[in-house]
Amino acid sequence: MKALPISALLLTLGGCAVLDQPRFYTLDLNTTRLCRGETGICQNLELIGPSYNEPRIAQAYGIKVTPQGWSVEQLTGLMLAPPNNLYPVQQLDQGVYRLPANSATDTVFRYLKLEEDQIYGGGKQRNE
Repeated sequence: MKALPISALLLTLGGCAVLDQPRFYTLDLNTTRLCRGETGICQNLELIGPSYNEPRIAQAYGIKVTPQGWSVEQLTGLMLAPPNNLYPVQQLDQGVYRLPANSATDTVFRYLKLEEDQIYGGGKQRNE
């Protein structure tokens, strides 16, 4: 009988943890970083070129990937002007934008993290 209250507590706590996750990204063109919320957990946008993950990001945005690699400018342009008004973009400051967390922006963040891990071996992130 004690398992039921503990299970309910764990489910409740698990739900709270999901609610605590930032549901937006901060795109900073000045530092070329995409950060999860205001957490300081960031990925370097310069990891996009060259990247084998461009097709996955393109798919998340519903576009065809070009044969040549993307530049930071092309990636940020895509994120700031998503096709079909996929999501709203809010400018916070000069060169700083808030993007909602969704499948497209989550995909960019995830694959930039993968690039970071593949290049630098994962573990601790470098200080930019």
